[in-house]
Amino acid sequence: MGIIDSGKELLKLAEAYRNTEIYQKVVDLQGQIVELSGDKVAMHERLLKANERIRTLEDEAAFTKTLTLRDEMYWAGGDPLPYCMKCLEGSKKRLHLTRGTISGYYCVTCRDSFGDRFYKWENDEPSPEPDREIV
Repeated sequence: MGIIDSGKELLKLAEAYRNTEIYQKVVDLQGQIVELSGDKVAMHERLLKANERIRTLEDEAAFTKTLTLRDEMYWAGGDPLPYCMKCLEGSKKRLHLTRGTISGYYCVTCRDSFGDRFYKWENDEPSPEPDREIV
C-alpha cells in the first residue's frame, strides 16, 4: 500500500469517527503528500535531463579525442573525409567537408575551402610542400 492509499484510509477513518480536527489534519497531510509527489516528478525530470547532458558531453569528449588537426581540417581516425575546422570549433557542428572540383575540400555550411594548396589526391595525405608555386 502506498502513502497516498494510507492517507485515503486515514481520511475515511476520520470521517467515520466524525472527528473534524483529525479529518482536517489528514486533508492537510494529503496536500503535502501530493506536493512532494510533484516535487519528486520535477526532480526526476531534471535528473533525466542532466543524465542526457552528461551522455552528450561524454560523446563529444570521446569524439574529440579521435581528432587530428592537419591542414586546417580535423581528421577522425578511420574516417576518409575530414571535418570543417571552423564549424567544429565555432558552432560545434560535426560537418564533413566535400571534395572540391579541382583540389582540396569545401564546406557547404560555412562555404570555406581547405587544403587546396597542400593536398595530394593520390594518397589522402597532405604533402609537405605545395605542388606548384603560388603567385
